[in-house]
Amino acid sequence: MRINLQKCLFAMGVCLLAGCGNIEKEIKPVREEQLANQTMTTGRIDYSVYQSVLQDGTYQTSPIRGLTASGLQNGYNQKNFERGLLRLSHQAFSAEDYYFKEGQALDEATVKAWLGRESEDNPLGLNAADSNTPLVFQQLLAYDFIKADGNTLGGVSLGFAFNRSFTQDGTTIDISREAMMKQVHRSVSAVLTRMRKIAGYENIPIQVNIFEQAPASQLTGGQFIYTAISEAGGQSIDEYEEVTESVLLLPVFDSVQNLATDKGINQSFLTFKKAVQKAFPDLVGVTGFVYFVEEEVVDLTIKIDSKYFGQSEIASFTQFIGKQVEVMFAEIPGNVSVEVSAVHVPQAVITRPAGSEQVTSHIFE
Repeated sequence: MRINLQKCLFAMGVCLLAGCGNIEKEIKPVREEQLANQTMTTGRIDYSVYQSVLQDGTYQTSPIRGLTASGLQNGYNQKNFERGLLRLSHQAFSAEDYYFKEGQALDEATVKAWLGRESEDNPLGLNAADSNTPLVFQQLLAYDFIKADGNTLGGVSLGFAFNRSFTQDGTTIDISREAMMKQVHRSVSAVLTRMRKIAGYENIPIQVNIFEQAPASQLTGGQFIYTAISEAGGQSIDEYEEVTESVLLLPVFDSVQNLATDKGINQSFLTFKKAVQKAFPDLVGVTGFVYFVEEEVVDLTIKIDSKYFGQSEIASFTQFIGKQVEVMFAEIPGNVSVEVSAVHVPQAVITRPAGSEQVTSHIFE
C-alpha cells in the first residue's frame, strides 16, 4: 500500500494545530498590568545568594554606604563589614524566603547627623559632645529584606561599626571594650527607637549586628562580635549572641600561634608560596588572608605581585598556580582565590569554590 506523504504531513499539521492543542490558544500574551505587578529581580545562578530587587529595572545602592563618622576608613574594615553583615543576615532572613534590597529609608544627611557629635546644632548626634572624647560610633548600614510577594518589607538587618582606637591630631587613643559597649547600647537603642517611627519599620524584626573596627594600620580589618534580633516593635536589645569570626594575615610570624597555625592553613600557605617562588622567582610578594567563622575557613584569599608581563609568562604562571591550588588546598573547606597583579594592574584570578574540586582561572587581556 502506497502512502501519500504530502497528505500525511498535512494531516499531522492539522492535528498539532487543532485536535492536539491549539498553539495560538496556549501562548497567551502578557498584559502590561501583569508586568506592573511582577517583582523584577536580578535572578540568580547560586541558590545560596539573595536575589536582589530591581527598582524600575535598576539596582538601587544604599545612600549611606561607606559613610563614616571620622571620614576615614580602613578598606579592609569596609570589606569585612559588608561581607560579615550579609553573612549574618542569612541567619535571620533566608535567601529562599526573602529578596534583598539595600536599605533606602535612611538618607545621607540623617545618618551623618546620627554619627556626629551631640550638640545644640546636632541634637541627634550619638557620639560624645566633648571634642576631646574619641568618636566611637563609626558607621551604620542597613539591608532590607522583601517577602516572597515582592512588595512587603519582611525585616531589616543593621550593621553598627564601633572604633576601638581613635586618632586625632596625630595622637591615637585606645578605647576599652567596656567604653565601646556603653556606646553600643546607647547607639543601638537610639537607632531602633528612631527607625520604629519610619513607616513600614514599626513592627518588623530588625537584626542588630555589632562590628568592632580594627585600627587603620591593621591589614586584616575588623570583625563582627555580637548579633541579636529586635522583635516586632522592640526598641532595645537586652541580650546579644556572641559572633565568632576573625581574619588572619598569612604568613603568620614564627612566634605567633593562632587558628591559621592550629588548623595547618599557615603551613599549607608556606608550602604553596615556596613552590610558586621556586618555579617563578620574579615575584614581588605573596601574602594571604584567611577568614574564619566558628573556627572554620570560609575564605582564603592569596595576593601575588608579579613582574611577569608577557602573555605566555602570565598564562604559564596561571596554570601552575591553579595546579598548586588544586593539590595544596584540597582539604580547605572554604572558597580559595588567588589574585595576580603587576603594579596594581590585575593579570589573572584563580578560584576554587567551597565544596568543589574544580579550579577555574581567568587571564585579563
